[in-house]
Amino acid sequence: MLLNFLHLFGPFTVSQPVGSNVTSVAEDEVMRILVLIRNYLPARDQVVKGDWDVPAVAVESWDLMDKTVGTVGGGRIGYHMMKGLRVSLAPMLT
Repeated sequence: MLLNFLHLFGPFTVSQPVGSNVTSVAEDEVMRILVLIRNYLPARDQVVKGDWDVPAVAVESWDLMDKTVGTVGGGRIGYHMMKGLRVSLAPMLT
């Protein structure tokens, strides 16, 4: 329905400059790493059930400090992701 409405006003060009999404994708990847390493999803499920048992969640969570993080085929996104992880003082393989 919306496309039919927009068609009345003429053709539209949708474009995205190369590299315009690099930072947001790299930030998303860093957050995905943190979600996995900090055991976020089981903690969230626990809170939704009304529980709050920090030791039960923390026993399987990890810190990034002194962990090695590697990328394969990094490119622009991998470069920005590794820059974001550099703050955590993690050694990096590229």
